[in-house]
Amino acid sequence: MPYPLVARIISEAASALDYAHGATSADGTPMNVIHRDVSPQNILVSSAGLVKLIDFGVAKADTASQRTRTGFIKGKFAYMSPEQILGEKLDRRSDVFALGLVIYELLCHRTAAIDESETAVMEKILNVRFEPVERYRRDLPRPLGEVLARLLRRSSSSFLTAQR
Repeated sequence: MPYPLVARIISEAASALDYAHGATSADGTPMNVIHRDVSPQNILVSSAGLVKLIDFGVAKADTASQRTRTGFIKGKFAYMSPEQILGEKLDRRSDVFALGLVIYELLCHRTAAIDESETAVMEKILNVRFEPVERYRRDLPRPLGEVLARLLRRSSSSFLTAQR
């Protein structure tokens, strides 16, 4: 996939996540929405070129009346953050990490944490151990590689802080 197209798709998906993460209730209280299922299947591109982030079915907000039980994992293992796999409290960084995994796949045409078992996939994500993108895309523009590297850190907080 051409780099400008990858950048545009991810930029618009990131904008959708930013909108969801910044959502407030009618009285202005932050809802703290976390998508929890950012994956290629949930990022659609219309025939007109519009990018849509869909399936907030497993999203979680502080205002939700029904909470997910501790230790109950929702989402697709190959697109989870280490914190999500560990069942830790999630914030927007979990979605940002998952978006990094989507970028990896768009660039490399393969899942970052591909392996033979769910356990091996989870271990790769927990250790943030992926094949270098440059192995598949030798012409990767440096700025795109830097963004991807920051997104796929164990904690993406430094990326979020740098962008605000």
